[in-house]
Amino acid sequence: MATKLKWGNKDTQQNTDEWIEYVTSGDFLQTLNLQYDAELLRQMDEIENNYWLLHEYALDFNNLKSEERKEFRELFQKIKTRIPEVQELINQRLEKL
Repeated sequence: MATKLKWGNKDTQQNTDEWIEYVTSGDFLQTLNLQYDAELLRQMDEIENNYWLLHEYALDFNNLKSEERKEFRELFQKIKTRIPEVQELINQRLEKL
């Protein structure tokens, strides 16, 4: 999955569809579950929870207060950096198998 997330009404559904496809893809789940690594699962849950909160903010972005927009931007940046970090961790652990 590309880590290029967008926001705005027209992009929200596309981002949601891409996220669902990514987290339910056979390759990703196979890799994650093959290792049954509690830390990887925890990190993935954290990313997913932040993503759904970001999604809720995106649905009503134009009506957000300034502090909510700030939190939106921070969550966006956090997800954008965490996904490649978790993917890299998965790759490192796969190399050890």
